[in-house]
Amino acid sequence: MRGIISLLVPVVALLGPAPGPGQQADTTADTVPPSPRFRLEPIEATVARGSLPAERVPMAITVVNTADLPPGRPEVDLEELLRQVPGVVVGNRHSLANDTRVVVRGFGARSAFGVRGVRILLDGIPLTLPDGQGTLTNVDPGSIGRVEVLRGPGAALYGNAAGGVIALTTVEPSERELSARVAVGSYDAADPLGLVRLQANAGGIRDRDSWFLALSHMSTEGFRHYSRARRSGLNARYRRSLGQGTTVTGLLHVAAVPLAENPGSLPLDSARQRPRMAWPQNVATGSSKEVAQAQGGVSVTHRVGRSLLEAAAYGVGRDMDNPLPFGRYIQLQRRGGGVRVMGRTADPGATSWTAGIEAQAQRDDRLERDNVAGVISGPVYQDRVDRVTSLAPFAFGQVMPLPWLALRAGARYDAVAFHSRDRLGATASDRAGRRTLDAWSGSSGIMVEPRGGWRAWTSLSTWFQTPTTTELINAPPPPGEPCCQTGFNPELEPQDGWGWEAGVAGRRGHVHWEVVGYDLKVRNEILPFQIAGIEGRDFYRNAGGATHRGVELSGELGGQVRPGTAWSLSMAYTYSDFRFSQPEDPSLRSNRLPGVPPHRLTSRATWRQAGTRVELEIEWVDRTPADDQNSAHAPAYTLADMRAARQVASRWAMVEPFVGVTNILDTRYSASLVINAFGGRFYEPGPGRALLLGLRAMPR
Repeated sequence: MRGIISLLVPVVALLGPAPGPGQQADTTADTVPPSPRFRLEPIEATVARGSLPAERVPMAITVVNTADLPPGRPEVDLEELLRQVPGVVVGNRHSLANDTRVVVRGFGARSAFGVRGVRILLDGIPLTLPDGQGTLTNVDPGSIGRVEVLRGPGAALYGNAAGGVIALTTVEPSERELSARVAVGSYDAADPLGLVRLQANAGGIRDRDSWFLALSHMSTEGFRHYSRARRSGLNARYRRSLGQGTTVTGLLHVAAVPLAENPGSLPLDSARQRPRMAWPQNVATGSSKEVAQAQGGVSVTHRVGRSLLEAAAYGVGRDMDNPLPFGRYIQLQRRGGGVRVMGRTADPGATSWTAGIEAQAQRDDRLERDNVAGVISGPVYQDRVDRVTSLAPFAFGQVMPLPWLALRAGARYDAVAFHSRDRLGATASDRAGRRTLDAWSGSSGIMVEPRGGWRAWTSLSTWFQTPTTTELINAPPPPGEPCCQTGFNPELEPQDGWGWEAGVAGRRGHVHWEVVGYDLKVRNEILPFQIAGIEGRDFYRNAGGATHRGVELSGELGGQVRPGTAWSLSMAYTYSDFRFSQPEDPSLRSNRLPGVPPHRLTSRATWRQAGTRVELEIEWVDRTPADDQNSAHAPAYTLADMRAARQVASRWAMVEPFVGVTNILDTRYSASLVINAFGGRFYEPGPGRALLLGLRAMPR
């Protein structure tokens, strides 16, 4: 208790008297904070690939404006932006070596690293490659201004691996934008600078031009031993209007991760008793990752009457060195890109449409040798080139035959071709190095919006999800043979299915609420597994049929105590019932799918007064199965975070000191799981109580 009180002293200090004479508090925070999900003005849902307001689309869509989020955040991980979104579970591994696991309605839970099953876009450029794998290396939470989440299958819009869609948009600059932010955090009193986060944003609008530039750097010693990381990034966007309805936009996102140590997962007894420890094998082998990635694109939009035509081209380059704990060292050079041509209704009224075609290409040059204490050496085990190309036409439309009725339908065809070539020499298994996977995806929906400030909708969708190249090439060795064969795993099939959702949402004044239910049928569910002697390397199999059923509740209410003093309460609850329905192994029937908690509840209380903002956030997560047999679970846990900020304005600048205390109760918990890990090493512990102090400043 004494430790909690000492950490809350800075919070109390921030609640001091209002600015004195000659100072003006920023009154923009004194009104009732708007909901990030519902606003009085229409919110355009760009994630639905159109110009319709989110409330007119018969799909579950959440829009988060980062200006509404607590100021005392570390701005290190995507989890901070998605915590209050129902239906989304984020496994923050607190390790840049593995990336954050993002799960939407059960899709993405199988990911051993990176993102699977969920499409990620940054300023319209896919961070998800044509084979369905995505990385978050280029995502800088400090430069993100808006997040749109399509909670549910979006394959009719985005194709392969669109069990959910997350569209990130960088900050839209004001006429003159300039700010700097510094944050330092501590996981331990002996290491007051365990986390350092620096951010500088600049931008502006002048005549026909607008631009935005963000520079960031993060350095952390990590909560666990052997979990140091460094990351620097640049995000830039330039937009110019050429007149007569034509606009050109250029984008560049660059990130460098020169150090990302991987402490590994732990068995339950170690995670409980020594959560800060690293797995000895990971330390001995120097398990880590070094990454440099750049992604850029150019888009041109041109208005013709009520139609908007768009053409876009983008490219990505990624170089990675990755010593792994099972004694192998992988060097990866990835190059890829794509083009998109699309037309849509510019000013939707009773009717709207979108149609287009997009193509993507990906080339991975992969070299695998021995890893000796983090140094590459020895013979070459794999020297291969993996290529993936995809082509997809799509079209959908929405009509409103009555002012309160909307009908929507669309379809997309995806053809994804895989080609793997072993440069060590032709072998019989190379014949398995070519596969083409294709599928139609469709969706339809109906929405009614009668008087009274509420609406209801239902929709039906189909989807498909190919295995990624990493999953295809990691074929388990035949009995008695060493790991691993070349070519693709011929037994691994795409995952597909169909399902429906229904929802009701409403608002009255400052009260907003939403209830959504869904039932999804999945065929050939793809899940990872590990085998003895090659611990730490994931292989993949089709586990048979599964059902994803769930309910998502969210709501927010707020009010004013008196002029200048406002409060708000928000809540998001997710019930997930994901089970094997027709598994390949009959003993798994009715077992829960691993990696997703059955229940999850988050709530946030906010108080604003005279430039001061205080927030308390509580998250409760049910116990979570860690393997297919449901023989091991991560225990349930409750986390409580508190943040406070104070805006102080002078004649020349506005400064905002802030403080955050995460995991106030110092709960021991598992922040993420390694699904079906060998030897019971399922658990990746999360940080204990931590303190964050910082300052944001901008000229007036």
